Amino acid sequence: FIAIISTVLNLSYSTKYRILLQSENKEYILNVIQIITLIFSQLLTLISIYLKGHMLFVRFSIMLGAVINFLLISYFTKKKYTFINFKVQPDYKSIRGTSDIFIQKLTSVLYSTLPVIFVSGTVGTIYASIYGIYINILNFLKSVIYSFINAPRMGFGRLIAEKESDYVKKVFLQYEFIVIYVTFTLLSTAIVLIMPFIGIYTIGITDANYYNWY
Repeated sequence: FIAIISTVLNLSYSTKYRILLQSENKEYILNVIQIITLIFSQLLTLISIYLKGHMLFVRFSIMLGAVINFLLISYFTKKKYTFINFKVQPDYKSIRGTSDIFIQKLTSVLYSTLPVIFVSGTVGTIYASIYGIYINILNFLKSVIYSFINAPRMGFGRLIAEKESDYVKKVFLQYEFIVIYVTFTLLSTAIVLIMPFIGIYTIGITDANYYNWY
C-alpha cells in the first residue's frame, strides 16, 4: 500500500503538471525537484534506520519524498502557468490516444509492484528483500538509460514537424546508436561488477544468502 501511493499520485495528478514543463524542454526543473526530494527522503530513511525504527517508517520516508515531489511540482507549475485553468474539461476528441497512455501507465505500475507482491506471497519476504536489492541496482541502470532515451523526446517532435523525413530518419538512427551503445556499456559493466558489489553491500548480513548468481 505504501509502495503504490506515490505511483498513484504520479499517475493521477502529477503527470498533467509535468507535461507542461516537458513541452517547454524544461525537464531540468523536474530533475532539480527530484534531486531535492530524493536527498530529503534518503536522509529521513537513514535517520529512521539509525534510530532502529520500524521497517514501515523506512518505507514511509521513501513515500513521503515522492509525495513532497508531487506537491512541489504542482505548486511550481500552478505558480508559473497562472493563465491555465486546470479545471476546464479537456477536449478528448483532440487528444485521441489518452486512454492508451493511461493503460500503458497502469501497466507500468503493475510491472513495478506485482513482482514484489508475488515474491513476498509465494516464497516469503526474505526473498523479496533479495529481489529488492538486485532490482534496485537494475532500476538505477534503467534510470540512466532512460535519461538518454527521453532527453530528445520533445526535440524529435519538433524535428518531425519541421524537417524532411529523410533528415529525421538520419538523426534518429544516430540517436538509436547512442542509446544502444550506452545500454550495452552499462549492462556489460553491471554483469561484471554486480556480484562483487552485492558481496560488499550485504557483508555481515546473515538472514539470507544475497550472493546468488542465478
